[in-house]
Formats: sequence, structure tokens, C-alpha cells
Amino acid sequence: MAGGAPAPGCPNSRDELTAKSEAYGEFGSARVTEEALPARTTVFTALPRDGMLVEIDAMAV
Repeated sequence: MAGGAPAPGCPNSRDELTAKSEAYGEFGSARVTEEALPARTTVFTALPRDGMLVEIDAMAV
């Protein structure tokens, strides 16, 4: 997506990840049992330039 922006709610920094994880836990635990929470993985890494963001979504069926 040329000129794309991060999807709403996607953390743009490690600092934002903590707040997103807390919100995810509150939202999920209020709506589903712990055994039914979907799997979730977040990885941060260094990119070649400041301001670069990469988002990859995948679903395993």
C-alpha cells in the first residue's frame, strides 16, 4: 500500500505496545474465556530508517 499508514490500534513504538496489550487483555477477558483467547504475537525490530513501519497480518486456519 503506497503511502500507507498503520492500522488503527497498531503500536508504532515499544511504548505504545504496553497500553495496547493491557487494552487487549481487558477487552478479551471481558468477552471470552481464557481458553478461547486468540493467539497473538508482536515483534519489534530495528528498521533501516527512522519513521519506517512494517505491519504484517496473518491468519492460520
